[in-house]
Amino acid sequence: MFQAKNKLVQNEHTHFHPSGDSSPSEEDKAVTKRLDAASEIIDIPLLDHIIIGKYGSFSMKRQKESTG
Repeated sequence: MFQAKNKLVQNEHTHFHPSGDSSPSEEDKAVTKRLDAASEIIDIPLLDHIIIGKYGSFSMKRQKESTG
């Protein structure tokens, strides 16, 4: 979302796992950490990193909220 007047910008990263399994890999977890760190540096919040699989999706944000 971009709103020029208030300079509001948000980022969401979504990708597909061709295997059909939407569970995050270790690489997915590492990428999320790097995206989050980069988001802080450039002051554009990372809303979520979502993985799409054949039978569903996985939200890193939802996982983080449920595990504290």
